[in-house]
Amino acid sequence: MSVSEDGIYEYKDGTVLEIRPHTAPRPFGVMHACWYGEPKNEYNSYHGFHNFPRNRHHQLRFVLDKPPVATPPVGGPKVKFTIKKTVVGPKPMDFDRSDEEEEEEDEQDESDVEDENSNWKTRMIERQRRDPRLPPDDHPYSGAIVLAGEALLPGQEGPARDYIAKVYDAAYYPTSFQEIDDDDGGDLPDCCTRADMDYAGEVAAYELIRNSGQPGIEKGTLRYYGAWTFKVPCKAADRGYRWVRMVLLEKLNGAVPMSRLVREGKQDQDQDILPGETDRLRTLRHMIEVNEELWWFCQIDHCELKPHDVLVRRDGSVVIINFQTALLCSFIKKQEFNLHPRVRAPADLDEHQLRRLCRFSPVQRHWPWGIYPSSVDSWQLVRTREQEPEAGILDGWVPKSWLGEPAGAAVWLLETYHLDPRYRLLDDRFFGEENHQKGGEKLQACLEAVKAACGLPLQYSKSGNDMRH
Repeated sequence: MSVSEDGIYEYKDGTVLEIRPHTAPRPFGVMHACWYGEPKNEYNSYHGFHNFPRNRHHQLRFVLDKPPVATPPVGGPKVKFTIKKTVVGPKPMDFDRSDEEEEEEDEQDESDVEDENSNWKTRMIERQRRDPRLPPDDHPYSGAIVLAGEALLPGQEGPARDYIAKVYDAAYYPTSFQEIDDDDGGDLPDCCTRADMDYAGEVAAYELIRNSGQPGIEKGTLRYYGAWTFKVPCKAADRGYRWVRMVLLEKLNGAVPMSRLVREGKQDQDQDILPGETDRLRTLRHMIEVNEELWWFCQIDHCELKPHDVLVRRDGSVVIINFQTALLCSFIKKQEFNLHPRVRAPADLDEHQLRRLCRFSPVQRHWPWGIYPSSVDSWQLVRTREQEPEAGILDGWVPKSWLGEPAGAAVWLLETYHLDPRYRLLDDRFFGEENHQKGGEKLQACLEAVKAACGLPLQYSKSGNDMRH
């Protein structure tokens, strides 16, 4: 591995990392109000403001004092991973000023600490670390560094192949004053704990995907090449090195983030960068169905699926990425709070019965008004407010007519999924909801047609009726 001094970005193009196989810890901590368990003795080690990282060197020392969660070693040869490009990473901080700032802070009298803290907070807000290639309205850098590079893995024959690596280096995780609670430590994880949580969650998600055996899920996600770890030299800190974790993934050629298509389509409407409406709806359908497959077969709820989490292939199909903060239902510690149908359903149901009884339709899970227990509140096709429809996170991809009239999204969902045999049929409970009146005559007519087509067969019992997302 090429050596870099502390204070200099360690993942420059051309750097060679010596990576080795690693066993990730089990997902832990709290994710979306669900408890995974806690393997760490201390969740937040900031202990108030005085231990909070004030600059690059402070954060590096903090990370050195709090190494990643230790797990049993894994045998296997070392692999050389050569970095070609930083795809998503932190905007470089003013490293030239770091030493000066640290000296100034060390010379401060205790009486001046409060004023210095206030000034430093202002500087940190101005230094929000983001991918410098992205505009302010796109996906912010949130912690994991994404690298493009090449490696020759064990069992492969040359030449080296291209991969995407997600690096969970706590030294580059953004820090926030929200993580400071009191002198006993904050309720939110510190930068080291967050890096461990992200790494553990991402690895667990991809292993669930790999073990699912579902072709639709495998096509709709990146191929996973395992969990890895490597050393980063720390000469200036007199520590020798620190350990960093990594996930290795398929490098998908020809796929573009949905967020980029939307952004560039808005910027240059004459170049037909954005696909036509029919193609966008076909892509939207595939995105919904991959997300549904992940939920049903892997018990993975992405929870915050946004356009920057979706890659669009040339044929319009999608690949869903970024699972570090997904909810993994099979790891929830107290299973009585697990609302996944596979956990709550009677054990004697076969797969067909389970689907028809418990697998809610995308119509309900993505209904614009989002009142159903099975709704995905964080990812509705169109956001709505009373008397004021509001574009949601898919603004720019969904038809423009939906933004001013959410009933358009409701009609599309009904026409697309109302008789799909993979899902539970719509029932009287759905058709009787008062919020349908908000959709106008076109939606009412569609509802009546769908109601007649469904025939309203008996499809839930007392036990099944209580099963929901």
